[in-house]
Amino acid sequence: MSNWFVSTLKCISVITACCGGGAGSCQTYSTADNLTGIACCDLTPFNSITHLCCDGNYRKRSDPSMYVDKCCGKNLLVPNQTCCNGTVHNVVNGDCCGTAVYSASESTYLCCEGNLSRTISPTDKCCGPMAFDGGVQEICCGGKVRGDAVGLKQNKLKIKISAGFLYIASPDESKGRNGSTRKGNVEHDSNKLGESVSRMKTCGGPATNND
Repeated sequence: MSNWFVSTLKCISVITACCGGGAGSCQTYSTADNLTGIACCDLTPFNSITHLCCDGNYRKRSDPSMYVDKCCGKNLLVPNQTCCNGTVHNVVNGDCCGTAVYSASESTYLCCEGNLSRTISPTDKCCGPMAFDGGVQEICCGGKVRGDAVGLKQNKLKIKISAGFLYIASPDESKGRNGSTRKGNVEHDSNKLGESVSRMKTCGGPATNND
């Protein structure tokens, strides 16, 4: 707030309020009561009760009795709007995602490193700047989405971990010639894995579908 002073002209009932030590603009008031709430917005006197100073520009409050308005850059921001990077958006309870804005109550959006994506299923998660299905048919490796995790739940396959890498085999291949389970392999029913598939899958070796 700039310095301001008040001068009273003799024999005339006029009060002058100036900002910036007289270097800025001045406003005249008829009584001292009119000075209530007077402040400086840059070099201009303004009523802080009825207006809000936003980056040197005074804006009229939407409801002076509530004091709920805020500044968004040089513009006024009312409660049913969202401010993103100094720009006012007509979105209620919004969140910013890069240059985009979306409603925080919407569960169909994901903000991934400043990029807004629409979700397809409840399992969707962020993988770097992109969204992926959380390990159902895709995996996230080094911030990149790879679509080589075959739909385990749909194909009723089994996961086998052997020799430090992961490969996918059909149920018949998980049995030895005598009908017993092969030793040295760890089997997991795909119905119980769910999202843990992406955590078990190693990014270095691709999954192999042995049909």
